[in-house]
Amino acid sequence: MKQNTFIKSIKQHPYLYLFALPAIVFFVMIRVVPVLGSIIAWQDFQIFRGIWGSPWVGWDNFIEMFRYSNFFRIFRNTLLIGLYRIVFGFPVPIILALLLNEVGRDWFKRFVQTTIYLPYFLSWIVVAQLFMSILNPDTGIVNSVLSRFFGVKPIFFFVKEQLFQPLATLTYIWKTSGYQSIIYLAALTTIDPNLYEAASIDGASRWQQMWKITIPYLMPTIMILLLLAIGQFMRIGFDQIYNLMNPLVQSTADIFDTYVYRVGLLEGQYSFTAAVGVFKSLVGVILLVGANLVARKMMGAGLFK
Repeated sequence: MKQNTFIKSIKQHPYLYLFALPAIVFFVMIRVVPVLGSIIAWQDFQIFRGIWGSPWVGWDNFIEMFRYSNFFRIFRNTLLIGLYRIVFGFPVPIILALLLNEVGRDWFKRFVQTTIYLPYFLSWIVVAQLFMSILNPDTGIVNSVLSRFFGVKPIFFFVKEQLFQPLATLTYIWKTSGYQSIIYLAALTTIDPNLYEAASIDGASRWQQMWKITIPYLMPTIMILLLLAIGQFMRIGFDQIYNLMNPLVQSTADIFDTYVYRVGLLEGQYSFTAAVGVFKSLVGVILLVGANLVARKMMGAGLFK
């Protein structure tokens, strides 16, 4: 029945599906096809012998992964940075969208939107250099303010292990929150203005209207994006961490992505790092399925049944 409905939908809207086809092909090539290469996690992969010529080793790469002395430290770093992103970073785009929705002057709203969207289009190399300049212990504006007004000695932000994960979270929020707020702004435009007028007539304040009207209407969008964020929990991003880290903070900065780069590409241990990638993906799937089950029980809806 569902298959017939899908075919019928294609016949009714052929141009829409044709328009979406390039994106689907791109997604399959970038996201799905590389997954097939994960088979080397069960091999002693050798480049010149290829996948079909390399010997099979079963679960040896996974056993070696768990025996690696720094595995659980890297796992902990990945989990902590992912957790900080969701706890501290996920609410920020929602708050930005709610604040922008209250701005009455169009020119000011456009100015603010342009300002907060811009960081998303900067590369992590630029963002890292920008924050290193701002937080420089000698010439950075932050240390200058702390020294002049509070008498605080210069702080070497990027060489303190305990500060790296908060800094990684801060830079992520600064770079992505504005762009992520677009989805919430789009969702806000679907709310019927008559609801606010009726609530205002009944004496509801702006704060009450937000909690009784805006937030409930945004909740489906919030839940979907939260589930997607949890699904991406283990994908911190190599480019951000690599550009921010240095040997002095490696104990708290090293994550699966940087470890795979160091061991897989620089040392050529492709099968071992493929096993790490499979483990990381498995944890992400477990988190997504678990979060989806919780969402279905609490909200009655999720990404899938």
